[in-house]
Amino acid sequence: MRANMKINREYLILGIVIFLIILLGLFELTKKPASQPVGQSPPISENDTEVKTNEAGNVTVTVRFLQDKSTTGFTTFQIVLDTHSVDLDPFDFQKNIYIEKNNLRESPINTIPSGSQHHRQAEVEFKKVSPPYSLVVADLSGIDKRLFTF
Repeated sequence: MRANMKINREYLILGIVIFLIILLGLFELTKKPASQPVGQSPPISENDTEVKTNEAGNVTVTVRFLQDKSTTGFTTFQIVLDTHSVDLDPFDFQKNIYIEKNNLRESPINTIPSGSQHHRQAEVEFKKVSPPYSLVVADLSGIDKRLFTF
């Protein structure tokens, strides 16, 4: 009888541990992400190496300022597009990515795209613009403008 009580107690403790793990997992899944307007990232400085991401229209856009490839006259970004459902081949990095400042657009002076279909990326180089400005990814998967503010 003592052996049965010990086994039952072990199962009870194991059950409680499993319940707590499931409860913690559900809590993490239901946490709301930081509120952010659709299509806009929080401001960052060019010295910030943090990756900025925007998920809308079934496409994730990730922007990274490439400090090591930027010079005194040029600013370079890595733009990554990822999806599971949208064909990204028609997206034109040269036409649909630009810098916007004081209602003026600055087009890239160079783009180096790679990848195909659901996973594309490009290094995009602009003439140096002093902050603050927004890097815009336009007309992608039904989203008019995604703003990444620097």
